[in-house]
Amino acid sequence: MDQTKQGQRRPMEQFMSTRMIRVGALVSLASVASGQTITSIGVLPGDTISKAWALSTNGATVVGLSRTASTNGTAVRWSGNVLSSLGYLGTGTNSEAQGVSPNGLIVSGYANDNVNGNMAFKWASPGPMIALTAAPSFLQQNAATGIDATGSKLVGTYNVIAGLGVYPRAALWTGSGLTTLSAQAGSIASVASRITPDGQYIVGDFGPGVGFLGNNYNPIARVWTNPTTWFTVGTLAGGTWSTGVAISDDGQVVSGTGDNGVASQRAYRWTSAGIEDLGVLPNTQPLTGWSRTHAMTPDGLVIVGAGSMDMTLSNRAAMISSGAGLQNLNDYLPTVGVNLAGWSLWETTGVSADGTVLCGNGAFLGQERGWIVRDIPSVCAPKLYENSSAPAEFCAGGFGFLSVTALAAHPSVSLHYQWYKKVGHTLIPIFNGWTGGGSFIGGAQSPFMTFNPGYADVAGNYFCIVSGGCTDTASPIWSVTVHTGLPIPGPNPLPLSICPPGGGGWTVTGQVPANGPYSYQWYFESPVNSNNWLPLVNGPSVLSFGVAGGIVSGANTPAFQIVAAPSMTLKAAHSTRYICRVSNTCGYTDSAPGELKICIGDTNCDGMVEDGDFVDFATAYAIFDCEDPNMPPGCPADMNGDGYVDDADFVLFSSAYDSFACP
Repeated sequence: MDQTKQGQRRPMEQFMSTRMIRVGALVSLASVASGQTITSIGVLPGDTISKAWALSTNGATVVGLSRTASTNGTAVRWSGNVLSSLGYLGTGTNSEAQGVSPNGLIVSGYANDNVNGNMAFKWASPGPMIALTAAPSFLQQNAATGIDATGSKLVGTYNVIAGLGVYPRAALWTGSGLTTLSAQAGSIASVASRITPDGQYIVGDFGPGVGFLGNNYNPIARVWTNPTTWFTVGTLAGGTWSTGVAISDDGQVVSGTGDNGVASQRAYRWTSAGIEDLGVLPNTQPLTGWSRTHAMTPDGLVIVGAGSMDMTLSNRAAMISSGAGLQNLNDYLPTVGVNLAGWSLWETTGVSADGTVLCGNGAFLGQERGWIVRDIPSVCAPKLYENSSAPAEFCAGGFGFLSVTALAAHPSVSLHYQWYKKVGHTLIPIFNGWTGGGSFIGGAQSPFMTFNPGYADVAGNYFCIVSGGCTDTASPIWSVTVHTGLPIPGPNPLPLSICPPGGGGWTVTGQVPANGPYSYQWYFESPVNSNNWLPLVNGPSVLSFGVAGGIVSGANTPAFQIVAAPSMTLKAAHSTRYICRVSNTCGYTDSAPGELKICIGDTNCDGMVEDGDFVDFATAYAIFDCEDPNMPPGCPADMNGDGYVDDADFVLFSSAYDSFACP
């Protein structure tokens, strides 16, 4: 195999040329699940390094190896938060687990028995490890990498010396022994990577030799339907080689790695419709990054593996595919609640059938460790985006809707929608058409459900189930509120009589609890008795009335108040009628007007405009300009707020003085 393709195969100590493709993880999720964790699978006593090479489809079991930096290692099985040794063959001291059955109870790999060499093994709980049939070769460099659901069929490779090198041969082990899978004439090597749970399909690759001496393996991905029959997956556009790494349970989707004539390596996904280049991770340098496949969900929707933003291994990262492209797990997992403090994730090597569990390899605080992430939102289910819909509120007989935005795990997947109404503990599927209460529902099997018209019978709690993937996704529960009429404001504001340095106001609310929520806006009448209403603005009264002297508060709340500003008094313009406009979805209703009567001229607030107030007014009248330092603070005699105590103010004062008693 040439240098480029060798880079995408994991070298194994003392395991010559046996190709072990490992696929990383590809993830894209929307909502946050509870209890998300990343866990190191640990190491056996005395070891310092662990690797996670495969995950059972039920997500409960990880297999791989534990070793030191200078030893070959021991096959291990992690389950129930416990890492266990699977032992060795004979007197050997070297083993590695590379495949696991869907239920996690059967493990495959290789082990050196110190007699024959590296032998493929099968381990069935509770053990022990047993050797599979030896290869028809002088060399025994064998490994079993894939297992069917029952453990009756295992696939992998053995090695032979041929021509100018040592080359792998695709192997199938059954109760009858070892069968070499046929390869096309002219092929110098073949590899079997995985087998479907029913044992009907085997994915791998074979191909001719290339190069000056014709001894570099040039693989092309294939699928065997029996030991002598296969079909070719092919290569990416512009590419010359591809590897077959993973296969869906139904045998209709294949994933692996290949070149595209430009990039060194690209993860791909194949169906009968064609082969798809999955591209590279975000922020990858142009023409430098790569991606590799290590595993795939049983439905073939999501592919996991590794990728790099440049040509180096130092920048590699665990990756996962999504409807929006490849994602870097180091960036993605924190968004769904996984704390990656201390972790650097290098590759993803397994994904559970429901997409909620991933495994792979990386470093924790600088120590190489296999890892498992559990209880994340499913990577192969439809992704729902937050805030897809707000609670629907509308007036009886009006239009309302609920909507959901979803993205499939792969663009080829069609999503299906069904809305439900939740009544107590009962879930009622919604269908299009007229209801008994006069409402008409549309889009009940779509992302956009409408009520047009909608009446009180459609009020309640709804959610949407989106299907299309390894499992369904349910939206949050959203409420539909149907308002039954216009607001009814109350209580009616009563007349208020105040002196200029004082203040007053009212509280008006909507009186039908089921009719809210409400919004509020207070208005004042200008000029008086004109029925022309202007909105009030919070803050200095000049903002609303054009006249200073007062402070307005609560203009957009049920409780409104206007009071004299510090060292100032309310003016004649503030003495008018006020209303509150109460609004809901159906419209608005104005309250009855409340009249604010300001006793102009009663500067001492004794309830009368009498001689003492006259003396105060006369003094101010003589000074004239409110800016004069001799003017009493607040210029209380400036009744119209124009900045002067003049004849216009005298007319107002005279009228109040003649009336004597405040209104």
